[in-house]
Amino acid sequence: MFKKLVMGLVDRVQAQQTAPKAATKTVLTDKEVDFILNKLRTATFLGEEFEQFYNIWVKLTEMKGK
Repeated sequence: MFKKLVMGLVDRVQAQQTAPKAATKTVLTDKEVDFILNKLRTATFLGEEFEQFYNIWVKLTEMKGK
């Protein structure tokens, strides 16, 4: 009986750990977006980093516009 109870609890914990979590939407304020954009503006990007920087810059600018 005890073994069944423990195994049942173990199964529940494992199921919770492997279950996909629901995506949560995080919203940044305009002030937070401005802060990030200012920090990005002063950084130095090389090679492939610049492409990633540009993609992030565009997304943040669009977020601010909404």
